[in-house]
Amino acid sequence: MRNSIQESSLPRLAWLVVALLMPVALLNYLDRQLLAAMKVSLMNDIPSIGTEENWGFMLGQFKWIYAVMSPIGGYVADRISRRWTICTSLFVWSAVTWWTGHVHTFEQLLAARSLMGISEAFYIPAGLALIADYHTGSTRSRAVGLHQMAIYSGVIAGGFGGYIADSPTLGWRFAFDFCGILGMIYAVPLVFILRDRMTTLRPGNSDAVTSSSLPSYLFNASYLLIVAYLTLRALVVAGFIAAKPVVEHHVVIPWSGDTFMSVPTLILLGGLGMFAAIVAAIGNRLKNGRDSVARTTALTSLSELFSNGSYILLVLYFTLPALAGWVVRDWMPAILSKQYNIGQGKAGVAATLYLQIAAVIGVMVGGYLADRWMQTNIRARIYVSALGMMLIVPAIFGVGSASSLWGSVMFLILFGFGWGLFDCNNMPILSQIVRPQVRATAYGIMNMVSISCGGLGDWGFGVLQDEGITLKAIFGAFAGVAIFSTILVLLIRPRPSLAEEEQSL
Repeated sequence: MRNSIQESSLPRLAWLVVALLMPVALLNYLDRQLLAAMKVSLMNDIPSIGTEENWGFMLGQFKWIYAVMSPIGGYVADRISRRWTICTSLFVWSAVTWWTGHVHTFEQLLAARSLMGISEAFYIPAGLALIADYHTGSTRSRAVGLHQMAIYSGVIAGGFGGYIADSPTLGWRFAFDFCGILGMIYAVPLVFILRDRMTTLRPGNSDAVTSSSLPSYLFNASYLLIVAYLTLRALVVAGFIAAKPVVEHHVVIPWSGDTFMSVPTLILLGGLGMFAAIVAAIGNRLKNGRDSVARTTALTSLSELFSNGSYILLVLYFTLPALAGWVVRDWMPAILSKQYNIGQGKAGVAATLYLQIAAVIGVMVGGYLADRWMQTNIRARIYVSALGMMLIVPAIFGVGSASSLWGSVMFLILFGFGWGLFDCNNMPILSQIVRPQVRATAYGIMNMVSISCGGLGDWGFGVLQDEGITLKAIFGAFAGVAIFSTILVLLIRPRPSLAEEEQSL
């Protein structure tokens, strides 16, 4: 295999990369949405879940672990290989998806979702950074928009999970088995087809990222150690959960006697151990001079990012709408089912299908508008994103105040269209304020902050529901946060060197 990409074939390869990643993005969110759509079936089949607060804690725990691992995933993608990060992530999370279909207790479900958080966290920063590597000119927003369309398609497909769960011949466990096996199968050819791209800010710049050939990884001892570590860690955690007594979300660890260690802590420690192994592998590769990865340390990357005022504004802008976004995605099927007394199949479709179709239209319109407008105004992507947020404000308030099912659906459609304008421009805006060599790390940090707060939103929403707080009050607060977000994005200032370079391509 060639290690470099011929520039003459770049346009074709650029769109091929998007096409290859779209099924990965679809599966990434399909696996998550299934849980929301099949909530009633899971709670009936796993009575130890018990309360709405526990369900919200489980949703939140996934996001907190995902958040911690997301910057690590981005850093690995920047330093080693976007391609291998993507393919390994897909295979591991698909295996965990399959295992989710075989859990029988709340503690096992917590463990499965924790492992899912670790494995899925590596994909989004690497996938969007790879798309940004290939789409450097007037196609970036549309390319990211297509990728986000696949995410919305996964959410739509997951919304039908309620019907599968209600089917006496299939059931919720079948859905997880099928999706897990499908993802593991797709990961195998993907690793041979997908390629990294050499990335350079300017001609002559020595900071470059190159792809590594398959043999160099298969015969790299450090890489094989990482694979073995990931596999053994998953087996050990699964063994503890299956064989040892559980007391209030904790497992008995053989070497700790009467001391109990929480399941999330155990898995998080495993994730940190994986990070240490990856750092060791990076050091080994740099020491032996096997590739030309830019020697930017983690500390240098963090210093560069957090000394960038526009980046901090983007992190906040990316985070605040997620408080409402995650609640809409994770809780809306259950909200509609309870509020309008309808089945979980119908509620799942009503909560996802129309919203996500509107989001697909939003990313198409937003991507095209931003790319065209960008040719004459370097702040075009910011303005299109701000327009989307302005539409989200009344939509959020309306969702909490609607008095009929179709009224709720109409506000969800408005929310989806606005979200599409917002979603397709986040990575393109990031590309205007940070250099390519740290983009995956930067997006990983954005994911960490956003999803951490989203997890708190999920958990907090469950607590507020148990306390009897009205939807109107909760979503009214979310609308106020969205108004503040609109102001934040307008304060972002693109770096002239990056924006002008993009305009010239």
